[in-house]
Amino acid sequence: MMVVIVLVIVDICLILVELFLELAYMKKNNHMPEEITMTFLLLSISILIIFVVEIIMRIYAMGLAYFTHLLEVFDGTVIIVSLILDLVTLSQSGLEVMAADMIILFRLWRVTRLFTGFISSLKRQAAIKSMEIEEKKKDLENQIEQSNTNCRRQKERIDYLTNLLKDNHIVFQEWFEDPTFIGQEL
Repeated sequence: MMVVIVLVIVDICLILVELFLELAYMKKNNHMPEEITMTFLLLSISILIIFVVEIIMRIYAMGLAYFTHLLEVFDGTVIIVSLILDLVTLSQSGLEVMAADMIILFRLWRVTRLFTGFISSLKRQAAIKSMEIEEKKKDLENQIEQSNTNCRRQKERIDYLTNLLKDNHIVFQEWFEDPTFIGQEL
């Protein structure tokens, strides 16, 4: 799970760096060099393939319940569409000009991917934290149960010893049976 969170953060950083580089080149009325564009594109495709594998594993693990979680479905859709767009861009890398509308759509989709990546990362971190809290809760419940068991055993032992004293006509102090007296000096 931590690997996926790290990959989401790396993916977000790559997208932000690429967008800032594109803006910097656009301000100079230049296009970003093909090597830089291809590097970012191949890194993006690599990360997206890992995400697709993770989605397939989640669908396998969750079964049809996966499709009842709208955020999961939206996240999966964004990842698959992003991968398709990146693969289309890769296949058209030899073409110098793409339609301006497609470029704008592609950038907007990347921003959507940033958003879903951020939300997905937060959700995974919350799930990890929830699991940690659940484990601590179970540990505390076990400790309470153990303490209750020990208290019951001590009470049974005290009752047994008290009855043994009474059966043998041994006088014991009345304060012993008064629970409000516990902790006071004799």
